[in-house]
Amino acid sequence: MAHDGSSYSLGTRSGESMIEIHTYLTGKLSYEQMTHVHMNMGEVDPITGLRSPTNFGRPNLDLIFRAVAHEHPATDVGAFFCGPHRMGATIEAAAKKWSSEGHDGTKFYYNKENF
Repeated sequence: MAHDGSSYSLGTRSGESMIEIHTYLTGKLSYEQMTHVHMNMGEVDPITGLRSPTNFGRPNLDLIFRAVAHEHPATDVGAFFCGPHRMGATIEAAAKKWSSEGHDGTKFYYNKENF
């Protein structure tokens, strides 16, 4: 998947990314927190310390899963999530919705993580 500014690809095999990180913060930030984020933008995300950027707001799951399925046909894809149960249920439903059966289909596997 091409790096579009909302994700980060780590490792490649035959020109395809092996790990894509999409980080979303859906909670509200205080003015001080927003100022800190803005002042510390750079190579590393000021919230997570990762090279993948943090996206703010609710993710467009259909857009994300559609793009990954298009870019990685005939592939098993793990979707890892850490957060509230309700959002997890929504992501799990999207993983099932965008999974395709058959030889050329992309199969998504939902995984709940707890940190």
